[in-house]
Amino acid sequence: RAGGRRSVGRACMPCTHAAYLRAAAECRTPCDAVALAADPSLGLSYEALLSICAARLVAATKASMGRHRAKAAAITQRYEGGAHLVAIASELDLPPTMLARVVLEERYSLRKGAKGRHGAGALLRSPSLIDDPRLRSEVAAAVASDAAYGPAVDAARRLTGLQQELVLSQELRARGIPFLSEEQLRERGEAKTPDALLPVPLLVRGRQVHWVDSK
Repeated sequence: RAGGRRSVGRACMPCTHAAYLRAAAECRTPCDAVALAADPSLGLSYEALLSICAARLVAATKASMGRHRAKAAAITQRYEGGAHLVAIASELDLPPTMLARVVLEERYSLRKGAKGRHGAGALLRSPSLIDDPRLRSEVAAAVASDAAYGPAVDAARRLTGLQQELVLSQELRARGIPFLSEEQLRERGEAKTPDALLPVPLLVRGRQVHWVDSK
């Protein structure tokens, strides 16, 4: 994103607003991404489409988590009745890791959304800490089956983010564009820390760009 909405990808491929809207509407699964990437009229790479698909899933999950948490007791009762976490997640159209989080919060009376050792995240990262053998196995299976959420996905996302930040800084330096990095902005105590703040704005497609985020 540049100054708000310009994507900075592997090859900085141009993307029209219409193409983005179509991709956001049609790209629901990795299989959809494969099909849409083969469409030359769209002009989006498979990687870009996967990113759009993931963003769509994350937004939908955030919007629905409150509703699922409100039914945590009923969901947990279904699990305790013999249903598998992955099967319940599929039925509710919820990522398995997030379904496991709901059940863990209910089962152990954990504060909703709490982080650190007092939250469900610690049990998702280390299912071996769960004292119930069946729940331990179910949570491990849910995390392993989830391509959008979970400790491994978070680690991959962080590494990808660092890689793209490096690519962005290299591209800006290669073009002689002065910028302040996110680390430099943090050292200065700035409240907003984009990947690159441009002291001298650039004119891109008729609009001024003051900052760039790699996504």
